[in-house]
Amino acid sequence: MEKDTVVKERIATILPLLDERQSRIYLAAEAKSIGWGGKSKIAQLSHTSRKTIAKGQQEPQGQELTNRIRKAGGGRKKTIDKNPEILLKIKDLVAPHTMGDPVNPLIWTSKSVRKITAELVALKYKVCHEVVRKCLKALGFSLQANKKTDEGSTNEDRNAQFDYINHLAIAFMEQGNPVISRGRPCGRL
Repeated sequence: MEKDTVVKERIATILPLLDERQSRIYLAAEAKSIGWGGKSKIAQLSHTSRKTIAKGQQEPQGQELTNRIRKAGGGRKKTIDKNPEILLKIKDLVAPHTMGDPVNPLIWTSKSVRKITAELVALKYKVCHEVVRKCLKALGFSLQANKKTDEGSTNEDRNAQFDYINHLAIAFMEQGNPVISRGRPCGRL
């Protein structure tokens, strides 16, 4: 019979290299090698539950293994699935700061993704900036990097320029062509 310290050291060496499913199968094999009381002993040494080891013993042996680690539908649910109202809340937060005509394909907000995230957290929503970014994309916002630019003097035809760009974008999209938003090149035209 091996000493507990040897088994514990072996487990500590091997477990970090394995995914969840492989860990269950490995721990089940260790428990089986001990025999009676093996599940309890390995659970204690590996700081794993007996249920996990029992599940590893039930894993298919000798069959072709799939790349799937968890059962279909397993894992954490998406934030939007848990809180579907979050899209509406984000829309409300950015509405006063939205630019571009909402009817047109090019809309954006002057608020940063992290500022929106901070406001949602203050409203007791558990979100990260990546979730907010995906929500903004789903709402049709064009995500741009914050950048200070010298816009020069105020042009009276500025709105006309954006209307022209929006009309072009709509025409291209109706023809099935891609539309790419691009900033002004370096230097003045």
